[in-house]
Amino acid sequence: MKLLTATLVKDPRQVTTKYGPKIVVDCRLESGQDVTVWQPENSQIINYGNGQKIALTLDSKGKYHFVETENKTAITTTIEPNNHQFNKAQKQEIASYIGQQKELLQFCWKEASMIDGPCTEESIEKLAMALYLSTQRKFKLA
Repeated sequence: MKLLTATLVKDPRQVTTKYGPKIVVDCRLESGQDVTVWQPENSQIINYGNGQKIALTLDSKGKYHFVETENKTAITTTIEPNNHQFNKAQKQEIASYIGQQKELLQFCWKEASMIDGPCTEESIEKLAMALYLSTQRKFKLA
């Protein structure tokens, strides 16, 4: 499996196939090669548009798959100072949760680092975060 970066050359579009509804995405790899990516109808890729960069994987069968990542440029949060005092039990629970999340993130990083082919530190970080977030979502850890 290889991790690749691609740029959308058209907006994603929904189509109906004999296998059901799908999302089709035309994109250009960093190498200049144009590829078409087929995704399930519930894929978050529908929220991306022409010109945006996305992460793809290339599997052993030669098929491209969208890697869901957080769109960091679209996220804006304001953190207000919090004067909340935690009791000892709450602090222990928080410390335990953080430890578990740290172990999960380390595991995802290790797995992302094992991808075949040349990968930049940035692409490994993006894949690790995608694995981490999708694992949290799938197993309802967040």
